[in-house]
Amino acid sequence: MALLLKPIQKASGSSQTSVIVIDALDELESPGKDDVPPILFDIASQLPKNVKLIITSRPENSTVAALKASYMVTLDPNDSREEVAGFISSKLKAIGESRGWQEWPSTTQIEDLSAKADGLFHYAATAVAWIKQRVEKNGKAAKKRVFDEVPQLGVGELEKLYDLILKTWLAGDTGEEHSADDPMRATRLEYFPRIIGFIVVRQQPLCIRDITSILNIPEEEFDIENFFEQMRSVLIPGTDSFTEDDIPQMHKSFRDYICSRHSPKEFQIDEHEAHIDSAKACLSIVVKAQDSGPAYGYACTQWWRHLELTYKEEPRRDSDITNMLETLQDSSVRAAWHSKIEIIDAFISLAKVGWADMEVSSCCLGIRFTEPLMIVKKFGVGDLHKHLDTILAQLKVSELNKAARMY
Repeated sequence: MALLLKPIQKASGSSQTSVIVIDALDELESPGKDDVPPILFDIASQLPKNVKLIITSRPENSTVAALKASYMVTLDPNDSREEVAGFISSKLKAIGESRGWQEWPSTTQIEDLSAKADGLFHYAATAVAWIKQRVEKNGKAAKKRVFDEVPQLGVGELEKLYDLILKTWLAGDTGEEHSADDPMRATRLEYFPRIIGFIVVRQQPLCIRDITSILNIPEEEFDIENFFEQMRSVLIPGTDSFTEDDIPQMHKSFRDYICSRHSPKEFQIDEHEAHIDSAKACLSIVVKAQDSGPAYGYACTQWWRHLELTYKEEPRRDSDITNMLETLQDSSVRAAWHSKIEIIDAFISLAKVGWADMEVSSCCLGIRFTEPLMIVKKFGVGDLHKHLDTILAQLKVSELNKAARMY
């Protein structure tokens, strides 16, 4: 972890110093993150001299390097071991006192978990939140069980802790692993990538209520709200409870873990496939043409952005999406979501990846092709992603705007 202190340029008559803190800059995943350094420089130059800007981040982050901070402090986990151990001790003892458990946890159990945290606060906070959840759900049966596997955890290894959290979630209430053909295990593994994948690739912050609405998972098959409750330690960190209005926040370390081969194969998230699933979920909302607030707004404005991000090596084709795109050609459906988007943006997003059903897509977008159609055909649908800059240069924004209108 690094602290970057950047003095402000303008003078001020006040002698009192104010501080602006930007925490965890390295967790920024926005497509516009490269614009952050100049934006911060611009903001800093307009603030009084007695205002300090403090940024926390992992030091290897490229955005941090671009800031060229005037002063940097590198924090070593060794410097915070005592504080982290104190945090673990106070939180666990509070859990025991709330249950009326005498001498729980033991000094040895606290010391063992503190040693595994190795001075990493996020490790400690995640572990304590997970233990609290297990105790709340299983009562006295969890008193010993939650510490049984601590000795096997790696020192300071968040991935080992995440392995344990996912393993116990998959096992369910019994705490025992299910066989590969167990229906409960199969159901959990079916819906896990849909929910976590959507959170990983979502283009805007959404609360639990809106995520539930978009994914539209049948309650009789899988309780999505209960899923968030059980995964609270990694999806809603720092909270003792949650509501439908909470916005899931995935720590960057968990996101990196779940999107890599470091996690168990059954839990790995393929971002391209997650975009496909998210596009389908959004389209299924749009074709119903039922305005349900933020969820419907997100579906209308983001289904084609998710399609744009599905591209790997060749244009995609999916019969479910094709069918829904055809449904979007219906005037009553099209009119409802057309009013919420910029048609040109949707067309360009689909053109970028050479979507395999581009002809259907162009129809549902309500675009009349004259010269644009000839230019697109000149390159062929499969080559659109390779020649987008040339296509856009020939179309020109003004010409494309004339060609894009509703039937």
